[in-house]
Amino acid sequence: MHSDKLVKKYPVIYCANHQNAFVDALLMALASNRQPASLVRADVFKNKLSAAFLRKVKMRPVYRMRDGFGSLGRNEHTFNECYNYLSKGGTLIVFPEGNHGELKRLRPLKKGTARIALDTLDKLERFDKLYIQPIGLDYSDHPKFRSNMLMNIGDPFEVSKDRFSLKEEERTKEIQQVTKEIKESLQPLMYHQKAKDHNSTIYDFIHLVYPTRVNRKSLFLQNFFDGKEFANQFNDDLLSDDQLSRMQNLLKVGKELRYPGFFYKKGSEFWRPLMISIITLPFYMVGAVIFALPFHIIKKLQFAIKDPQFRTSVKFLTGLILYPLWLLVLASTATAFFSGKDVLIGTGLTIICGIGALNFRDNIRLVMRFGRWVLTDKSQRHTYEDELNEFVRSLKNEA
Repeated sequence: MHSDKLVKKYPVIYCANHQNAFVDALLMALASNRQPASLVRADVFKNKLSAAFLRKVKMRPVYRMRDGFGSLGRNEHTFNECYNYLSKGGTLIVFPEGNHGELKRLRPLKKGTARIALDTLDKLERFDKLYIQPIGLDYSDHPKFRSNMLMNIGDPFEVSKDRFSLKEEERTKEIQQVTKEIKESLQPLMYHQKAKDHNSTIYDFIHLVYPTRVNRKSLFLQNFFDGKEFANQFNDDLLSDDQLSRMQNLLKVGKELRYPGFFYKKGSEFWRPLMISIITLPFYMVGAVIFALPFHIIKKLQFAIKDPQFRTSVKFLTGLILYPLWLLVLASTATAFFSGKDVLIGTGLTIICGIGALNFRDNIRLVMRFGRWVLTDKSQRHTYEDELNEFVRSLKNEA
């Protein structure tokens, strides 16, 4: 959202929090519409085939201490590529946290982004300044494919010689200043929960009350911002032991009852997905058979990845290759038995079945999620809602 804030013509560094490995950079590149380069961890370049593909899509390696002390010197080549690209009006995607993770908080920022910005400023050819644009990313369920995703684009801030002297004696101070500005501009755009010990519990509770895995875009956005505001109160007021215990108990019961969250609308969150599921069931039955082989190959590859944040990226990339390849194999085989026209029609119907199967999976998940709640005894539902509302009100009043 707020795509109108994107810098159109000057060199710009897009800075975002990092939750979902390769997918984060890909979605940001598509949204920017400016073919940005991006910096990624160097270990994913070990495979020659992967390295060739990543370089083709303008991804460049950044070496860290864990890659070996001797490899750090190789960053100079990467940074020179960044300076050259930006100085000509290009754009660059950087994740200043330096790593990815599932906790809903902004991790400490590395100083590399600030260094690139200031060093580029000294090498600009056709421009007198560049911009740093903060972008907050959030997924309703980032390890899962086809989850909802919000890209919250913030106001860019200027890096120019009017603001920074670029003198050697001021370098450390200016790097710290740029890094601080990145942090202060990025943090308000995302979920940021300082608590380390109970971060997951707090987020799970917020996600229970304000779920973002919903099928209405308006509800997704409303729940994100309400949940974000609710999360902010725990940055200053830590939970007491009693509050934590009540939160954990309400979370446990809510998950058992499949509580649908605030602003739940029975018609759009249950009956509509149920009707779509019934309509798309035949497509799912056919599509599940036709695409069974690539589906299971991708699933096996996906869960062979230990890092959950990489699974969606692996699933996306392999799917991008395997599914079209599988369609080509089916079409080539069919040409031995059918006319070209029949093969073309059959391929089109196969694609429709595949899309229908995806829609069935999306909607049946919502039906199963909210079905338990719909079928729960009314008095039990009211009792739980009253307890939950009272607890949420008490937390807000204390804040």
